[in-house]
Amino acid sequence: MSDGRVVIDVDLDKAKAMGGISDINKEVGSMAKSISGVMKDAGKNMTKYVTLPLVAMATGMGKAAMDLEATEAKYYTVFGNMSDQSDEFIKEFQKLTPATKAEARSMASGIQDFENKSLMLAIA
Repeated sequence: MSDGRVVIDVDLDKAKAMGGISDINKEVGSMAKSISGVMKDAGKNMTKYVTLPLVAMATGMGKAAMDLEATEAKYYTVFGNMSDQSDEFIKEFQKLTPATKAEARSMASGIQDFENKSLMLAIA
């Protein structure tokens, strides 16, 4: 046995419903634009601060490796059969001279200055 019956009549106002859906679409679109702007900035920063420096570093390393190969080829071309003896001389020289670049440069600079002074004295 039933005590009663409930009937609900719903009237849908299509214009208000469509207006609500339109508002939701606008909000979602606005959020999507905001997110895409953030992602675009992140992409620019990744390119600027990560990708480009990595490419530059890899390019520099590649050039250094090619220069080393070219120098080594020239070395063996110049010294030919004497390369073992010259390698031994270089090892001995490295033991006798300081290992820092600054001291090696100053020593090379001193040799250059000595050669220039000798040349100037020879001219005078």
